Amino acid sequence: MSNQLQYALLNKSNETLNELELNLEKRLQELHPKKIDLSLKRINKLLIKLNNPHKKINNVIFLENASGDDFLNIIRSNFSIKNSLFLDTYKDAFDSDFSKGIIENVSFKKINNDAMDFSGSWVEGKNIYIYGVEDKGISAGENSTIKFTDITVEDSNIAFASKDLSKLVIINGILNRNKIVATAYNKKAEYGPGQMELFDSKLSNNKNAYLVEKNSSIQVDGKEIPISKIKLNKYGVYK
Repeated sequence: MSNQLQYALLNKSNETLNELELNLEKRLQELHPKKIDLSLKRINKLLIKLNNPHKKINNVIFLENASGDDFLNIIRSNFSIKNSLFLDTYKDAFDSDFSKGIIENVSFKKINNDAMDFSGSWVEGKNIYIYGVEDKGISAGENSTIKFTDITVEDSNIAFASKDLSKLVIINGILNRNKIVATAYNKKAEYGPGQMELFDSKLSNNKNAYLVEKNSSIQVDGKEIPISKIKLNKYGVYK
């Protein structure tokens, strides 16, 4: 092939590409005559059309955040968290504020505050493993309704806490080597006492089983646990 022919074909190819680019640019301008709208309102509309994928967390590892009160904080939303791991978090691993959701097949390991902290929320979960939590495995507060089935908490400060008009139900819990298994109390004056029910749980080598403040209640397999004689602040429950 001569050099002239090669040059002619190359020019023809470039002209075709340029034409395609111009046509594409024209088409995009027709579709988007204005600048692309990246406002929160438009993004929310797009997420709704996509069936809210950001509210469905699956197969995610949350690892070693360096700052912040919560690794993951969900506010006034519906959500699901499945098949995930929270590991070595700076403070709380997961915080749900005034939300409704499902948590399944999730592990929390080496958490420097609460594994799960609920405020004004309705949440159910199953198949949960919690290990090495500095404060509470589950903290239910501000009129939350929380229910977990098949949950293990080991080597943690407090496995379960229910406070401030919240109700926490635990079914098939395995509690090993924790400082406190369960506690119920009133922390914020504008709310009221906490409630907790545990069914078919197995306890081993825990330092304290149950701490119950006056007016609050913990039931184990239908039996009421007596009010604690020692003040709960001695155990750092209110922090």
